[in-house]
Amino acid sequence: MPKCQRPIWTFCFILVWLLIIPGVLLTHLAVSKVVPAVGDFPTNLIKGFEVTFKFERLTQDAQAIKDASQSVIADKCNVAVVNLNTTCQLAVETPKFDAAGLAEVDTTAEKNQILKAFDNSLSIIFKVTDDKFFGIEQFQNSAKQLEEITNKTKEIEPKMMCNVAVPVFCVMFQASGALIAGKGEVDKGINQFKESDAVKTWDERKSILEILHAVPYVLVVGMLFFTIFWWCGGICCCCRRGQAEDSPKGSCPACLALIPYAIFWLAAFILNIIVVVIGLGLTYGKDQVKIDPPVVRTKTNLEELVNHIQTEFSDFWNVVFKDLVDGLAMLMNASSFFVVACLLIALYSTCLCCCCPYRTPKEEGKSGS
Repeated sequence: MPKCQRPIWTFCFILVWLLIIPGVLLTHLAVSKVVPAVGDFPTNLIKGFEVTFKFERLTQDAQAIKDASQSVIADKCNVAVVNLNTTCQLAVETPKFDAAGLAEVDTTAEKNQILKAFDNSLSIIFKVTDDKFFGIEQFQNSAKQLEEITNKTKEIEPKMMCNVAVPVFCVMFQASGALIAGKGEVDKGINQFKESDAVKTWDERKSILEILHAVPYVLVVGMLFFTIFWWCGGICCCCRRGQAEDSPKGSCPACLALIPYAIFWLAAFILNIIVVVIGLGLTYGKDQVKIDPPVVRTKTNLEELVNHIQTEFSDFWNVVFKDLVDGLAMLMNASSFFVVACLLIALYSTCLCCCCPYRTPKEEGKSGS
């Protein structure tokens, strides 16, 4: 091993080795965050709709509105419930009431029950189903029914005559029933998001992302070959070898270690450059990634969709996308670090081969003779 007569060069050699350590750690942390996020993405997407957007409560809260409407129609205004759907249809289209229709009823409790149903879930569901991007075709019936209920709720007064109350609550009775009947179509819409090409692509690439755990060690292996060359004096075989007894001896076999070093270095550099380029493309080229119906309601691009979700549905973003995006950002940063490390290692190895700093002055004199 060469003596430390060239401390700066030796320090730089140690430094390029130390550069690899944080790169390895950053890559492992990033991949460990990305892979579970990709694997959980379909599940988190369903969780985002069912829990965050509260679609799991759609039937329950629609039934609460239906019960409140029936309470006013049947219990307070004494409308026959034998076939309430038909009765309500007539009450809405051709309202006819006898003297009982002039009775005044208190609708405060029923209105509060309806408002509570909206607070529980229906407000956010209405916002989603009517959204310019999320409001796909399968959600349109629900959006229409919720809009009717919302409009009719505004017409409810604390005290109402039955001839006024029955048509209002009949509309809500029918709309809430349609909401319940249309839950299957809503579920199809949610599954459409889950089974979209974008989601499937991410799921298919999960195994590829797991391989990224090994990428840092490509450079590590390359550095091991370079260390063999450095240990033997760092003198290329194309240079004249020194004859001093205490000088490092360059040798062609040692120089052969530069070949696998160069191959592994190049492989590490290319792999990390690919990750960085993809990351930069997704970061700064989101406006070029087009998203068309039926995945979304209206044609858009990735940048507009991301900004919309982050602004209008931040809780949904945090549940579905945050871990994935944060992990990908970490992965790009780790790969960027490795690209810089690769360039510094290449600079050091080139300078070492050109300058042969571990030669003694005696060797240098012989080399020039």
